[in-house]
Amino acid sequence: MQKKFIKIFWLLLSLTSTSFTVNAKNISMQDLPQKALDYMHKNHPKAKAISVQEKNHFGQSFYQVTFEENKTDQNNMPYEDEMGELFRPNGQLFTNIIIVEKHSFNVISDQAVKSLQSNYPDYKILAVKMINNPNRYGEEYDIDLMVSGNILEITLDNNGEILSEMRK
Repeated sequence: MQKKFIKIFWLLLSLTSTSFTVNAKNISMQDLPQKALDYMHKNHPKAKAISVQEKNHFGQSFYQVTFEENKTDQNNMPYEDEMGELFRPNGQLFTNIIIVEKHSFNVISDQAVKSLQSNYPDYKILAVKMINNPNRYGEEYDIDLMVSGNILEITLDNNGEILSEMRK
């Protein structure tokens, strides 16, 4: 009986872990719609370290573009700023992606934190990107986690629902 229970437990665990769909696909910058390319060239002509992914946020497909730009602070000291944009499939800008500073990870909702604690009890947050929905209330988070020596990219909503999990 105990062996049967263990088999059922492992089956349920494997089904649960595969229920988190991977919703990200890396693509080339040249595969973006022309409208998105034009926006990037006009507004971020010196962007570097560009990463483009096809992702789902708020139940919709988007192109998520993250990149770095050289900037100068108020004391004319140069620094690299990580930035991001979210584009609709037709290339229209949907919203900006907020790259959260390491000391500001507390912007994650309490429900999302509880979900991380219950699903990844031994986690450490490495990076957070916050995506605000301009059409309605709520945010989604792309969070890089260190879990048992593995780096995972988790997407979850403001209510703590895990929308995707991908090993990096």
